[in-house]
Amino acid sequence: PESRFFLWTLAEIYYRSEQWDAALPRYRELLEAVQVLPENNHYNEINCLLHLAEIHFQRGEFEQAEARALDLLALRPEEIVWKRTDRKRERARELIDMCRREKAGERLVQ
Repeated sequence: PESRFFLWTLAEIYYRSEQWDAALPRYRELLEAVQVLPENNHYNEINCLLHLAEIHFQRGEFEQAEARALDLLALRPEEIVWKRTDRKRERARELIDMCRREKAGERLVQ
């Protein structure tokens, strides 16, 4: 299955079942695939980056989680995508804050 559509489904199954080790390479592969698309409007890129940030956070990889969230916030999509991804950007900001607190030694209660 070389299809991106199949890979999205597989990645989402792993993610929702909290199989972080299986989900991580799938989302990395998806990110690489969508970044090179000539018609990349950044929507799928934002989704991949947020999932990667969440996965890294769950794995205790706070530097990587923060980096992916910052990558997401650095994107400047068109206005329609900007509006559709408002919650995703807000979650990225939350993750950055949580990562920084974790790295500073504060334990978070979720």
